[in-house]
Amino acid sequence: MVAIAGCLLFFMRLKDFQDVSPILIGASCLLANTALMFPLGKALSAHKEWGRKVGGGLAALMLIGFPVGTVLGGWMLWGLIKKWDE
Repeated sequence: MVAIAGCLLFFMRLKDFQDVSPILIGASCLLANTALMFPLGKALSAHKEWGRKVGGGLAALMLIGFPVGTVLGGWMLWGLIKKWDE
């Protein structure tokens, strides 16, 4: 989410924002989000505490997206809280 907000702010700072393609904005936001998910997944696999906190934050943000995001976010939070010590 932070990467998406950063991409949007970057493109909004451009002087000729009207000339920037919405496809370019969307593609760069998805690329930045994907680039941040790989280190997060690796940290969660290694049971690193910062990965648990960042994953919990992302899961909490997913709770807003009713109905699918709520179910997936709740499942992620349940996995991060209950299954962390296994």
